[in-house]
Amino acid sequence: MPTEQTKYGNSARHHGSIKALASFHDPTIVEFRSFNPDDDAKALHKAMKGFGTDEKAIINLLTKRSNYQRQIITDSYQALYNKDLLKDLKSELSGTLSEVVEGLMQSPDVFDANEIHRAVAGLGTDEEALIEILCSRSNAEIQALRAAYERLFKKDLRKDIEGDTSGYFRRLLIAELQVPRNEADEILLYQAYHEALALWETGPKKWAQDEAFSIPIFTRRSHAHLRHVFDEYKKICGVDIEKDITNEMTGDVADFFLTIIKLSRNPPAYFAERLYRAMKGIGTNEKEVVRVIVSRSEKDLGAVKTEFAKLYGKSLESFISGDFSGDAKKILLALIGESPAK
Repeated sequence: MPTEQTKYGNSARHHGSIKALASFHDPTIVEFRSFNPDDDAKALHKAMKGFGTDEKAIINLLTKRSNYQRQIITDSYQALYNKDLLKDLKSELSGTLSEVVEGLMQSPDVFDANEIHRAVAGLGTDEEALIEILCSRSNAEIQALRAAYERLFKKDLRKDIEGDTSGYFRRLLIAELQVPRNEADEILLYQAYHEALALWETGPKKWAQDEAFSIPIFTRRSHAHLRHVFDEYKKICGVDIEKDITNEMTGDVADFFLTIIKLSRNPPAYFAERLYRAMKGIGTNEKEVVRVIVSRSEKDLGAVKTEFAKLYGKSLESFISGDFSGDAKKILLALIGESPAK
């Protein structure tokens, strides 16, 4: 139990502000220095023309170019051949290889918009995909994917999410979608302490009863600030907030809060866990693996690999090699920087 001094925050550690730790950045895909978009467009055209397709050439080229460079190659291909590069690639490739290549050739906003549309379209909803994307993207990325969603599907993303979700979970997602998160690196110690105290005193079971209090904390505060809130929570009550949520909550709401906590503490570890769960045991969630690897390749996939090995005692490369085969395995390994396509 908290002491009176801990409970009411008389300690000097609850006053002032501090700067957050540096953010994670460890990409496996970077810009190709000797970039010539016309040469690349011609090489891709050569790999697809005539009988048969040179998948190796396509994999080797696309996994050594940044997303920005791939967009320029697309423009060059259109100018040289008056054809859509992505359509040509999709017509020549199949299966998981085709899905990975399609993801690589889309701009990040279009990729995210398509992933969210897949999560809400048709029968059933992929709540985990909605949580992952909306909770892990920056304010600018969320703005961009909303605009791309409306442009691609002629629909309002908010309305589609509202139509596929309900209750407290719906309101958490809509807040994440609509209200900008503070992205400053400053942590307000006094505020963090008292938010932690209020979260503990209320208890996870009752957070939904005071949405005006709980939703802003989890959807508006910076990840750096939240990390300090969660540290203070454990100092106050002696229990990690993740354990309290797991004990008192279930379902999508619990998954939402746990995702925010994990992303605030260690984003690469969160994505390593997503990959592990997608590949462990019988069967593979290939769409999840593709989404994480494509979306993190220019951000922190190198750190995700490191965290994967720390958490599970095996390399990400070994899991991919065990769950995928052929060209799908080659392109995924190339994207994580472990092995060139052979």
